[in-house]
Amino acid sequence: MGCGFLGAELLEPKLNICASPKKRFGATATSNSSDGKAAEQVIRLTKGRGVDTAIEAVGIPDTFVLCEDIVASGGVIANIGVHGVTVALHLDRLWSQNVTITTRLVDTASTPTLLKTVQCGRLDPKQLIMLHFKLNQILQAGETFWKPAATNALKVIIEALCACAIGVGRFRTSKTRMLKRNADFHERWELKR
Repeated sequence: MGCGFLGAELLEPKLNICASPKKRFGATATSNSSDGKAAEQVIRLTKGRGVDTAIEAVGIPDTFVLCEDIVASGGVIANIGVHGVTVALHLDRLWSQNVTITTRLVDTASTPTLLKTVQCGRLDPKQLIMLHFKLNQILQAGETFWKPAATNALKVIIEALCACAIGVGRFRTSKTRMLKRNADFHERWELKR
């Protein structure tokens, strides 16, 4: 296949974003993995070779297994998804392929590289943002973000209010209310996991 970018995803709207010339994410091919045949499609597209780099960005066992299934010999599985459950590593299949597995979160060590990518125009973060919420809508933002199949949300922005604009007295009240809402959101989110 040569140099290309494949997007495998369960949600059709996200695949459309990956492949859209207007959005410039540059997928040369996409595969809807909801039918369980994404690995077969990727292997076919790469003429049996597999991909040089498989990026796991979701944090669920199925997507990690998909990366194991599509990575080429000598390739890399880059795991950036946040896993909340145990994921099996199939060394029985990977040991002879000389595969490298890396893990990392976007953190302060990678921030300078990310900022340079944005500054030079290679990545426009505005294209990733689907919805904007005010800080007092944080619960709605969380619910929207955690239900991408229903909302088509890729990323959401939560806009904070300026403390100087709402006054010191009101800020204290708002801050207390905000902390309570944040605790409520985390409690509800933990119950869903």
